[in-house]
Amino acid sequence: MDNNRQVEIGSDPQDASSHKETDHFFGDVSVWINGEGALLHATLSLEDVIRSQRKVVSKIHLTQQLRRLTKKYGNIRLLDSRSSPPFWKLLSLLNLDDIHFLSIGLWKEKQSDITGVMANCTLHFLEGNVTVWPYWTLYKTDEEFLGSLVGPLRDNNLIERTVKQTDASRITDNSDVNRQNSDFLGYLRDY
Repeated sequence: MDNNRQVEIGSDPQDASSHKETDHFFGDVSVWINGEGALLHATLSLEDVIRSQRKVVSKIHLTQQLRRLTKKYGNIRLLDSRSSPPFWKLLSLLNLDDIHFLSIGLWKEKQSDITGVMANCTLHFLEGNVTVWPYWTLYKTDEEFLGSLVGPLRDNNLIERTVKQTDASRITDNSDVNRQNSDFLGYLRDY
């Protein structure tokens, strides 16, 4: 898996590197820094986060543990190499009231001789962001994207709190972006 892919809509610097740290709850965490030593984000496996539920913790406790990591690292990526990740399972394990809003990032990515539209979903907490980073793609069909990303958002009543990510550093608030978000929400609702 290429851990040096772009973050949300922006790209990691070419000089990004990582080192491992051990977290008392989640285990191994890869911490990514740029050439000047500034923290970019930390990564964990989506499966490892879901497996942590085996510790028989409540939704509130698991959510608090993720929020603790976002407070420490700012941005967390939950990596999954599948195009149909268990996003629904993650949402079922979290206290959804703690998520301020969600954003879906879309970008074009070329792999081999195929260019496709890729997606991720960021859960925005007060302390920082948790981005679910699988291989959601719309290049052949949007079935997997709709079924494994949009379906769980709809089933958990999160569509109204979901926006289209328009910039890697912030969500802008102007009428054109609001119109695009409104169109995007319409698309999600109609699924």
